[in-house]
Amino acid sequence: MSDFIFRRIDKQAEIEEFDRISAFSFSIKNDNQSNYLKRHMKIFDDGREFFISEKSGKITSGFINFDYQMKMGERYFRTGGVGDVCSLSSSRGSGGINFLFEEYLNYLYENNYTFSILNPFSYRFYRKYGYELFADIKKLNIDTGAIKKIIPDKHITAEESEFNEDINNYFNSYNFLYNNFVMRDKKEWDHNLFMFGNNEVKRGIIKFSSEGKITGLLSYIYTYEGDRKIFTVPLFIYSDFDTQTAMMNYLKGLSYQINELIISVSDSHRLWLNLDEGYRLRPFYTILLRVIKPENIKNMKINCEKDFSVNIETEDRNIAGNNAVWNLECIKGILNINKSSGKNDFKTDINSFSSLVSGYSDFNELIYGRKIIKTGNKDIPDIKKRNNYFCDFF
Repeated sequence: MSDFIFRRIDKQAEIEEFDRISAFSFSIKNDNQSNYLKRHMKIFDDGREFFISEKSGKITSGFINFDYQMKMGERYFRTGGVGDVCSLSSSRGSGGINFLFEEYLNYLYENNYTFSILNPFSYRFYRKYGYELFADIKKLNIDTGAIKKIIPDKHITAEESEFNEDINNYFNSYNFLYNNFVMRDKKEWDHNLFMFGNNEVKRGIIKFSSEGKITGLLSYIYTYEGDRKIFTVPLFIYSDFDTQTAMMNYLKGLSYQINELIISVSDSHRLWLNLDEGYRLRPFYTILLRVIKPENIKNMKINCEKDFSVNIETEDRNIAGNNAVWNLECIKGILNINKSSGKNDFKTDINSFSSLVSGYSDFNELIYGRKIIKTGNKDIPDIKKRNNYFCDFF
């Protein structure tokens, strides 16, 4: 029996203890630690769940659960975002983090989550808990002088804006066109715009409008690194090429003020259409995803032209209820997953199953890499990969 206790922090006073552990784990500088604590207090006051492992009355490790509704295949699914994973330096190697994740994953299962996502410091570490590759987020380092000045066909205005319902409605309506955005409200925007870095000048939103309607949004983080002024754009969404052009023209207008422009984009970006020169690809990061409850996946659109019905058996070292055979049935591009009492046609682990369901990989690639084993005579479903993109940070 474990000596650790898994629980949720329910007192604000305990946030300070969590914050000290987190600040050490993430190497937060002394002159920035007060802002870091304010951030954690704000997250706690917003009702986020801080989960910890505790031993002898002392916090040994913890993280924050961000309860999201995430878009996947034209449906929203309850998703747990894991943030600020940290551990007490003196207790590392004692099993506290392992205990914490084991308990947390089963908490998600019992509370009917479908997915969990995180931004990893190590693929290998989180693969132990069933997480696998899901979305590659690229960062383009663009010389503002290389942005072509193109005049849009329609008049588009750019305006610095505080959060309001029009902005929120545009962002959430954009969700219906693309995968993997989460539904936002004021709480989400506040979290994304909260300044806690001691090198930050400002965070903000620029809205782009035509004929009184929002047609594009960008959010930015303006920072110093040494004597260099850096303008980072984590959110860059638009309804049409005219708006894309107006947004790039806005960024070009910052050329005399900033030294470096960084834009986060998905693989399907088309920003090269507005550039005279190439861009430099900065080290990108990958979001990992894990399926928590396969049977929740119903009426999810996938990229598959031919109907199929196959059984796939999954092994899950963390959630006992997922050690089962699942029927994956696709009719007219709509996927439904249910438990099956039949024989398996394929076998895999929950990691590869997660990568398959998310669209990051496909049957053929996973079979080629020996991640999925074909055991029956059924044809291999021709599911196409999907361009995943996730722009919320936690």
